[in-house]
Amino acid sequence: MSKHRLIKKYPNRRLYDTELSAYITLDDLKQYVIDFIPIKIIDNNTEEDVTRACLIQVILELETGVPLFSQETLEQMIRVHGNPMQTVVKNFLEKSLHVFIEQQKNFQNLTEETPKEDYFASLTKLTAKNMALWQELWKNPSATDETSPPNNSKI
Repeated sequence: MSKHRLIKKYPNRRLYDTELSAYITLDDLKQYVIDFIPIKIIDNNTEEDVTRACLIQVILELETGVPLFSQETLEQMIRVHGNPMQTVVKNFLEKSLHVFIEQQKNFQNLTEETPKEDYFASLTKLTAKNMALWQELWKNPSATDETSPPNNSKI
């Protein structure tokens, strides 16, 4: 398992990157996530893990621009929280994002690497594969394997 970059959160809401020995911002945290840098944020006083709370702050700041979550979606998320189906919804959302990101990567690779004469055939094959991934996801949205999406082998 990879080592997490330790960030300390102080009572004044400042974040301190122990690896850089410098204070950082929520924008820096966002960039760490984008760059796949594993992070762990600890409250300096209580030593409680506050990573999720800080990531929610990052999302909150991002939502002030072009929102990802509509008001209706946020309301539905509040309604499902604490509901017996919460785990099913959580697993479904995680797997859906994994599948979406994998599809995005595959499409980007297809457009960059496929000769024009083979493009339509490759796109058809990619579309069929993506449909199979989504069908598999819908068959078992409550599966508890959170570490990997459905089979996402290359074309």
